[in-house]
Amino acid sequence: MIKNISTEGIVLNELRYKEKSKIVRIFTKELGKVTIMARGALSAKSPLVSVTQMFGLNQYDLIKGKSFYYIDSAHVINSNFNMRTDYDRLIMASYLLELVDKSFLDNEPNEKVFELFKKTIKILSESTEDIFKIVLAFELKYISFLGYRPNFDGEFKNPVFSVKDGGIVEKPSFYKEMCYSVKSEDIYYFKELLYTSLDKVTVDIDEKRLLYLQEIVLEYIKYNLEIREFNSLSLI
Repeated sequence: MIKNISTEGIVLNELRYKEKSKIVRIFTKELGKVTIMARGALSAKSPLVSVTQMFGLNQYDLIKGKSFYYIDSAHVINSNFNMRTDYDRLIMASYLLELVDKSFLDNEPNEKVFELFKKTIKILSESTEDIFKIVLAFELKYISFLGYRPNFDGEFKNPVFSVKDGGIVEKPSFYKEMCYSVKSEDIYYFKELLYTSLDKVTVDIDEKRLLYLQEIVLEYIKYNLEIREFNSLSLI
């Protein structure tokens, strides 16, 4: 007898399949990333329309097939609809979905990452805070959960962030490429964003400096996770 698997999940990506169906990738709490065949989900009257939209947090009862999972039943927990009302918010949230999609193999659950991801998407959808600050905090926590926490410890007279050295080192680094000049206050910002809960991030960073720090962390992520580019960021 086939047993249903009940789990929360966030829709990462959707692909049209034939005339009225979708193939959907979902990051779930219990199963990790899974691929779902949503038959008829493109039909306006289908009950699957609302639970196969990108960004949505839903509760699923899934049945495992040979190649895909199938939805036995599902309901919306939070559509995160506000994500679509602001262009920057939409792009950065799309980037986070792409990051998780590209860095997780199928069927590898990680409850800590799921809860972090779920919280971040909710905050991005609802908060009026600087979205780039939230995204940078997520990136630092996320890459740390995956085993690549950057090193911010130590005393440095001339610090640089060396992607290949794994964080802050003294200038000059052994590696000449992928090194970025940073200030002592940048190291403080990094630590605060890494160790402070997402809903309590209050550090005050100049927007231009914030974008510079995010550029550094993005290169660090791409290098360690072996991702060449993020398609979603090409729209900025």
